[in-house]
Amino acid sequence: MRSNIPGNTSLSGIGSTGQGTEHVGDSFVMTVNIPQQLKRTEFRFVLVSKRAKAPVEKQWTTINNYRFDNQMLRNWLAQGGNYGVCCGYRGLVVVDSDDPLIAERSQERLGVTFRVRSGSGRGFHDYFTVEGMHKKEIFERDGKHLGEAQFVGQMVVGPGSIHSSGGIYEIVNDTPICNVNVQKFTSLYDFNGNWRGRYLHGKNPWHGARTGTNFTIDTEANLWTCWRCHCRGGVARAIALKHGLLANCPDVLSKAEYRRVIDLAKRHYGWK
Repeated sequence: MRSNIPGNTSLSGIGSTGQGTEHVGDSFVMTVNIPQQLKRTEFRFVLVSKRAKAPVEKQWTTINNYRFDNQMLRNWLAQGGNYGVCCGYRGLVVVDSDDPLIAERSQERLGVTFRVRSGSGRGFHDYFTVEGMHKKEIFERDGKHLGEAQFVGQMVVGPGSIHSSGGIYEIVNDTPICNVNVQKFTSLYDFNGNWRGRYLHGKNPWHGARTGTNFTIDTEANLWTCWRCHCRGGVARAIALKHGLLANCPDVLSKAEYRRVIDLAKRHYGWK
């Protein structure tokens, strides 16, 4: 089932599917075009069979990956093959959302970026370059897998490729790839816990917990409660604790500290 998240209108002029046709002999062959957003010399791509998802060649993470202008890759795409986009090169991270929650949170917290709908029609690939990213991250809720932030050693099927169902990996936000720092990016997953309705329960992210359940976030009121320290706070104090402006949950922000929190919110979390 497709999400109702709207896409932006096409800007690059290559077509939202990332496909074209090429005349071969007396017939036309459907070809795959790598979009302009991915035509960077530092990015790498791998060969994937038509209507498949896995790389054709072994050692694709080390030697068998190619620049967008590599002749073998170009020939492969001209013959209708699929291709994969290697994550990790120059900080390229792809938020691979299997659930609309992750796609919505990605757009709300990180901004509009180059987005591709999966060929299955059930998820999205949101492309980012992230400064300071270290490893792949997995998104879960109540034991349910919601998606991943694909990074080094991972790949995603590229836009214009064809899914085994016949669906096309289609560009829905034909915009530039958004660049974010790792502090902003981790707002997608920096607190993991167990959901009970609107409440998220888990370990205090600043001083930890022995039991693992001493902290609650009220996602509707946007407030948190630390049960060990018997106090409640909001976004400003959470930022202050995360960045070391405050040492303990009950501490109160001074006017000077609050001004620093505003600056941190603007620089790291997209607050305007």
